[in-house]
Amino acid sequence: MKLSIAFFALPLLLAAQPNAQEIVKKSIQVDNLNAERARNYTMTQRTIERTLDSSGKVKDTETKTVDVLMIRGEPYRKLVAKNDKPLSPDDQRKEEEKMQRERHLGGRRNTPAGLQA
Repeated sequence: MKLSIAFFALPLLLAAQPNAQEIVKKSIQVDNLNAERARNYTMTQRTIERTLDSSGKVKDTETKTVDVLMIRGEPYRKLVAKNDKPLSPDDQRKEEEKMQRERHLGGRRNTPAGLQA
């Protein structure tokens, strides 16, 4: 009797478990959603660096403010201010050019061809 119940219950148990194809499909959907979220992710980061003299007193303070955004799935830090002052128009242009190069070069910068660029 117990064997017949197990025999009839087995197909129900197997049907309730997802197959490998369903697991992979769900994994790809979740990965795509995470990639979309990463593309929309940005934050501002402010770093303070203090230089001390020989007696341990602060001799100099430098701050940098960067926008952190995702480029090709990696965090990219774009400098937006130094010492709590916005960058000059020339420095802004340079930072924008660096970011555009990163967008176009991406992971190729570590390859021999990327090193030539």
